[in-house]
Amino acid sequence: MKILSWNIRGLNGIHKQEVIRNMIRDQRPDVFLIQETKMKKERMENIKFNNSMQGIASNSEGASGGLLLLFNDKYFNIVAEYDEDNILFCRVQHLHTNDSWFLVNIYAPNNKRDRKNFWTKVGNMVQDCDIKKGIIMGDFNTPLEDKEKKGGMPPDWESKQDLSNFINNLALMDVELKGGSFTWSNKRKGHDCIQVRLDRALISSDWLQSFSCRLSLLPKIGSDYSSISLLVSPLVHRRYHPFKFEKMWTSHPDLLDNIKKWWGIEVEGSAMFRVTRKLSNVKRMIKIWNKSDFGHIFHEKKELFDNLTIIQDCIQKEGYTETNRVSELKTLSEIHNIINKEEKFWRQRSRITWLKEGDRNTKFFHLTTLKHRASNRIYGIRKGQELLTEESAISEEAVSFFSSLLSEDPMLSNLDQEDLLHCIPQLIQPIHNKQLCAIPNASEVREALFSLPADSEHG
Repeated sequence: MKILSWNIRGLNGIHKQEVIRNMIRDQRPDVFLIQETKMKKERMENIKFNNSMQGIASNSEGASGGLLLLFNDKYFNIVAEYDEDNILFCRVQHLHTNDSWFLVNIYAPNNKRDRKNFWTKVGNMVQDCDIKKGIIMGDFNTPLEDKEKKGGMPPDWESKQDLSNFINNLALMDVELKGGSFTWSNKRKGHDCIQVRLDRALISSDWLQSFSCRLSLLPKIGSDYSSISLLVSPLVHRRYHPFKFEKMWTSHPDLLDNIKKWWGIEVEGSAMFRVTRKLSNVKRMIKIWNKSDFGHIFHEKKELFDNLTIIQDCIQKEGYTETNRVSELKTLSEIHNIINKEEKFWRQRSRITWLKEGDRNTKFFHLTTLKHRASNRIYGIRKGQELLTEESAISEEAVSFFSSLLSEDPMLSNLDQEDLLHCIPQLIQPIHNKQLCAIPNASEVREALFSLPADSEHG
């Protein structure tokens, strides 16, 4: 699915309407969000942009604002639940999968005070919506960070903080922009040139668990704003998961005894072979133990909460009998333990090191982990002039490329190593080379080892 967003700065002109038609034909979006149309709702909805695209509009406020949402009605049913104050809050249903989500097209006010109230209003709509999966996209009229503005006065600190609070309070993710840093420019020369990122796409944490997103900057045509393209694809789970030691395992009283037992399994061979085989045995046995004895924390957590609901229903009907009291206390204690395990699980994956141990921030750790996964994803790889986007094609090309790169070239094997070294420029001075080649002493090894975070992999 592809969603385009563009502040067109007025849709009245015939040439602007033609630019929209060309973009629909060239980009083939499923949904097109347009801001600052400066037109009345009835007039916008009567303009025919494409036979397959239907429109939902929001009135402009005098000569400013106005929103338009175009969508392909072969795939989507979109209903506007709010279409005033430069907010177009819609409920989307995919006609083939019946999947539902919210989509918000916004044009934030220029005034700082009005914009703060605007974030509160949009935030309340999102929180009140029964669907927690969705996208907020459009012109936010303020950068989020200092690096998102170049030239002119520095970004207003309070405006940045208001937007940051809006994003954090709703547990949203700001999708990283590829292909450029700024979406608006005053198009002036030299020191008078100002460039800012005002347009963005925010996605909910629930959305991240089902889809991956890539946000790209498109060429600037017919406006001082660039359009942005959000490419959404189903989340593909990795087929191979490398082994990772989970810190939550350390809370199990039998872990150390089990590791000693597994390490003690007799292995024959050289010293190095025995070490690697013992490590392999321990890893294999931990995987089995994790499934059989340690259990699946998420399923276990759900079962515990279900049991607690049943127990508390019994308490309401029968009162606080001794049996009910003991059962409730035991279940609450088990829930506390499983929540601690879950927090350690997500903390380790989030790679957050600045929060103190014991701070309960499971939702924050989870969202941070999802952000890392989204940024680590390879969406496409170029093979000559062709762009490969299918996962299988990307995998095959990667294997082919590195197999060819790392294969020995018969012509190079006949060359003298000294001849090759003459082709490499000498950039490191002898004194620096001596320091780099020096064997580290015991105190340097200890200092490097103990400077590593406690949860990191050593090696």
